[in-house]
Amino acid sequence: MTKEDFLDWKKHPVTKAVYDSIQTRIDDLKTELGWTAGIDLRTDAVRSGSIQAFLHVLNIDFEETQ
Repeated sequence: MTKEDFLDWKKHPVTKAVYDSIQTRIDDLKTELGWTAGIDLRTDAVRSGSIQAFLHVLNIDFEETQ
């Protein structure tokens, strides 16, 4: 894959829709943590880990694909 291919993929409407959906899920998880943090530490850890994983997807750059 070339850098141009990667940039075209990032600009594609389907990619943008997926990224928007991921961002919405991140926001939802943060809200859930805000309301329930400390009640169940395992659930807190799962939510925090999910946020980190989603952020990693949103922040992928071309160099990471090589």
